[in-house]
Amino acid sequence: MLEISAVAASEVVYVFKSLYKAERASTADAVLRVLNLPGVSDANTPWLAVALELYRDTNDDAPDCFLAAQAKHAGKGVISFDRDFRKFPGVTTLSV
Repeated sequence: MLEISAVAASEVVYVFKSLYKAERASTADAVLRVLNLPGVSDANTPWLAVALELYRDTNDDAPDCFLAAQAKHAGKGVISFDRDFRKFPGVTTLSV
């Protein structure tokens, strides 16, 4: 079984965006296709697909999408200096 961690997925997103200038949708869809291959798992991060979908479907930064998906899955809130973070549905935020 090949496990793809959230850190590895976020690195792929970063490299595709910064080095290859790939579009968000194609980047997210490529990583999602890999996650759906037989013998591949999300390394115990069941929120990873949600994070990639958020990245694909919004204009938000990848780290924010990953954090929002993880917080929502865990039922936890997020403390952020980014006031725009409140736009993620189902994520409780405290702006500082």
